[in-house]
Formats: sequence, structure tokens, C-alpha cells
Amino acid sequence: MFTNKTDQKIHYSYNGEKARSLKKTRVVAAAIFLMISIVFVTRSETTAQEAMVQEIVQIAAGRSHTVVLKKDGSIWAWGNNRNGQLGDDTTTDRWTPKRIGNENDWAQITADDTCTIAIKKDGSLWAWGYKSGVIASGVRTPQRLGDENDWIQIATSDSHAVALKKDGSLWAWGSNNYGQIGDGTTTDRPAHNKPDRFLKIEMARPTRIGEDNDWVQIAAGANHTAALKKDGSLWAWGQNIYGQLGNGTNTDHNPIPTKIMDEVMSVSTGDDHTIVIKTDGSLWAWGKNEYINKSLSATRSTRSQITGQSLTTQFGGQLGDGSVTNRRTPTLIGKDNDWTKIFAVINSTFAIKKDGSVWAWGFNAYGQLGDGTTNDSRRPKRIGKDTDWVQIAAGINHTVVLKKDGSVWTWGSNSNGELGNGTTENNTTRPTRVEPF
Repeated sequence: MFTNKTDQKIHYSYNGEKARSLKKTRVVAAAIFLMISIVFVTRSETTAQEAMVQEIVQIAAGRSHTVVLKKDGSIWAWGNNRNGQLGDDTTTDRWTPKRIGNENDWAQITADDTCTIAIKKDGSLWAWGYKSGVIASGVRTPQRLGDENDWIQIATSDSHAVALKKDGSLWAWGSNNYGQIGDGTTTDRPAHNKPDRFLKIEMARPTRIGEDNDWVQIAAGANHTAALKKDGSLWAWGQNIYGQLGNGTNTDHNPIPTKIMDEVMSVSTGDDHTIVIKTDGSLWAWGKNEYINKSLSATRSTRSQITGQSLTTQFGGQLGDGSVTNRRTPTLIGKDNDWTKIFAVINSTFAIKKDGSVWAWGFNAYGQLGDGTTNDSRRPKRIGKDTDWVQIAAGINHTVVLKKDGSVWTWGSNSNGELGNGTTENNTTRPTRVEPF
């Protein structure tokens, strides 16, 4: 018996139908409560996970290491660390994400080969790892390069680094044997005067390239450079044996910035090829379009003997025009006009469309294209069905992509733990999420 709010006394008989009805009601109520509790807990856990992953704002990839920047300004890294490129003061490879230092004021990151370079919110430039002519060996933690506080963009390659300042001026340093610095010479411009005898690092001393103050984007290939001006004009200089400058020749090199085309919105460079998106959303590419790897040829030769497949030593197709023919001038890739972002790496290319879909083409022996195979693709190929990709980065054989929710996904080679999945086993040929950290 209990008394309700109107003070009416209600009696229940625990024998007969009323008792059974009450018992059934209580069971149903308990079941509903349990279901609500499970939904609440599950949603709470999901929300917590979402909160954890919705923090990554930028990604970068070196030869076999990965670096990410969180919304809170912290840097995390994993993968190959034998040159100190992770920045954790060791040379121990990391198979899962590891925070680098305690600072929360990083604003931009880039990585290449065996080094990492970053810009802080105050505009200062920092580097760690090793890059001949860019930063000396032995730098296992972030070290400041120079004393300027007006850097806004950085690009680095196998041989040199290029950077932009707030005033739109262009600067570069490193090897210059093909004129990739762009100062009209082939004289190396090392990033130092004398190594600091205490820190044992080379202090940055970039060289200004020309007097123009209207540069807005930069890209560095293995031995060539491409840069975009405010008016949409694209300029290139450096090595050109594959036609990667796009000037219609394959002259060995050109050490002077030369205008290539107009109406360009974005540019990216692989080792020896260049790709751009024009203001109309169309995709253009030129330079090297093949990849010959003798050891890989031998491996595939063995496979061909087993499977009966024909063997070709020409891999690649990184330009995306359906061939492996090098191109000396800008070549239109397909007919689509909805490309928004591009990223070129040594022998592969990646892009994102307006609808958020990700596409890949070129060399794929390690599954770095992410299409579930290890077959090269000579034309852009859609990867999966998701439409929420926002950023791409790639190392020599692995790929890193960022989704709109801030989650990081990786695929390709994992020989040094660069996929961040806690192992160095099993190359992954499809996008796999890095667990929240």
C-alpha cells in the first residue's frame, strides 16, 4: 500500500491477476531503465571518444615518421626516430603517438625525410632531426633556428628548405647544386655560420630570394622549388631533368624563378613532379611519371613467375594521365573541376574533392594509395566512400589523412611504426584509424 498525491489509499492484492500485472509492470519498467542506462553510458563513452579525437588540426609525414598538431598547440609524433626526428630526446622508434615536449604554442608543422620543422605562434622557427644543409645531426629535441619572429610558412625536402615571412618575402637555405634555392647560383646556402659548440646544431641563416613581397604558397621537391604569388601566378626553379619545372624543356636546371602559368590556386611537389589546382578547380601535373626500382622489379618478377602475370619495370603513374610518360609542360588531368586539396610525394599523388572524398594514384607497392591493393594506379582513384576528409600528408611509403572530426587515419608501410597502431607489422592497404590519444 502507498498513498498517492491525492491522499487516496490504493490496495494491491498479491494473489491473482493484479499481482501478476504489477510484477509484469515492474519487469518492463526495469528493462526500460536498463536500456536507458546502457544508451546513456554508451553515448557518454562515444562523446568522450569524440572529444578525444576532435583535437587534431594539422598532420605531416616524413620518410617514415608521422607528426600531428593538436588544437591545444601540442605536437605528437611516432615512427622512425633514428635521427631524432620525433623530437623526444631519444633515437628510439615510437609505435604509438608520443607527445613532444610540454609546449602548447605550436602553430604549424612540416616533416620530410629525417627531420621535422615547426613554427610557433610567436612566429619563431624550430627544427629537430637531421637534414644536411638544413639542420645538423644530433638534434633530438626542438631547437630554435635564428632569432626572427615573422615566419608564417615552411616547406622542406631532401636537399633544402623554403620559407615565407609575414611580409610575403621568400627565403631558402640548404643544398643548391641544381639552383633549387633560387638565388641565381648553384652555390650551397647552408643554414649556419658555425655549429653552436654547446647545442651542437647548425643555426639557421636563410637567404632571401629576390625582392618580391607577394608570395603566398611554397612547395619543395627533391631538388626543385615551386611557389605561388598573390596574383595566382606559379613560378618554379631548380632541377629539371624530368621536366618538373613545366617550362617545356628538360634542361638540367634553372636557378632563377621562372613564371610557368597563371590562375593557380594551390601547388604541391613530389620528388620530381609538380601538381597544381587552378582557380576553376581543374587538376594539372607535369614532370616525372615513372618509377623504376630494381629490387622491387625482382620481387614482382618472382610474383609473375608464380602467378603468370606479365612484368613491367615501369611503376608509378603519379601524374595521373593514364601513362608513365614524363611531361615537360602542364598537362590537364581528367575533366573534373571540383578538386580542392593536393599532396604530392615521391612517386604518388593524393587529392581531396569538394565533396570531401579522397583520391590517390601512382606507386602503390606498400598499399600507400589505400585502395585495398598493392597495384599502381595511373589515374586518380577514389579511396573508400567517406566524404569527410580534410587534409592529406604522405611519407615515402605511408599515408596520413585527417577527417573533419579531427580523427587521424593511416595506411601503407609500417616498418618503423609510422602508422601509429602499436606495431611494426602488417602494412595496411586501407584507411585505419589511429586510436584517440
